[in-house]
Amino acid sequence: MAKRATTRKPAKEPDAAPADSLLDHPVLKDIDDVVQAAKEVFGPDRGLRWLGTPVRVLNYATPISLADTPAGREQIRDALLNLVHGSW
Repeated sequence: MAKRATTRKPAKEPDAAPADSLLDHPVLKDIDDVVQAAKEVFGPDRGLRWLGTPVRVLNYATPISLADTPAGREQIRDALLNLVHGSW
């Protein structure tokens, strides 16, 4: 039997995105804005803790769990504004 020549094509590497392109994603920018707003209202440590705490006005959801959608980010901003202005 004749021996077959086997040549492999080099594996195509996926197009690598620049390292900082993910950080420039608009959703991450929006989430970062929410995180910064919480830090401004509560201070750096308490703001981060608040993001992971169930909040009654958010139907006991944690703010960070809502941060992945535009509507959720809006709810978080509204909650923070209400806290700052004493609307509750």
